[in-house]
Amino acid sequence: MKKILSLFLVLGCVVLFSQIASAAIKGTYTAQVDVSGSFSFVPSLVQTSNYTTAAGTITWSSFGNAYASVDNWQTANVAVKIAVTNQKAGTTVQLYQNNQDASNGVYQSTIPLTISSTTISHAGLVRASSYGLQRFTLGIKVSSTTNVTVNPSLANQAGGLYIKDKGDTGFASESYYYTILSDQGFLSYITATPSGGFTPFSSGTLYIHFGANFRDAVAGVYGTKSITLESFNE
Repeated sequence: MKKILSLFLVLGCVVLFSQIASAAIKGTYTAQVDVSGSFSFVPSLVQTSNYTTAAGTITWSSFGNAYASVDNWQTANVAVKIAVTNQKAGTTVQLYQNNQDASNGVYQSTIPLTISSTTISHAGLVRASSYGLQRFTLGIKVSSTTNVTVNPSLANQAGGLYIKDKGDTGFASESYYYTILSDQGFLSYITATPSGGFTPFSSGTLYIHFGANFRDAVAGVYGTKSITLESFNE
């Protein structure tokens, strides 16, 4: 058995040296690894005073100078806190509201709002039974930090994004406004294209802060039917 093995080794050496002498050796390879991972997220409403005390509704305690005719963005004193674990490829989390649902006769957002000479049906907080005639534009900012100020009017909306209503024209094609988390990270700005600009993020704690523009406010009770936060996996 040892002799046969020795013979194979010798022949192997002869073939190898022959190949080197006659031509260069070229190899083409590929590499692949499947890191499938898993995904979970646990959202909760918390007071921004300490980010631990539970809350039941997104509310504002400050809206000073509410009757002014200039932009007056105020950040809510309640935020969404999300514990994200092991984000996987193909995962998205979306946030939007649905004031324009025809079955909702209390809060409806039907009046387009002109911002920077462009008419866009941004969603917001609507005065009860006014059917959009009096409302506040609503914005959000997704961040991995606390104590955030929401002001979507800043360049590239780096201060936050205008929240979208599911009934708005173009909703389906404007997912970059409401896909707040994907395997690319969390939504942090809008590019000029426009498309979503994502900050890399895989696991940890995220915060969604809400802001309302109290410009030209009329006294009354304002609200939204629902704000939906949901995840999708491939």
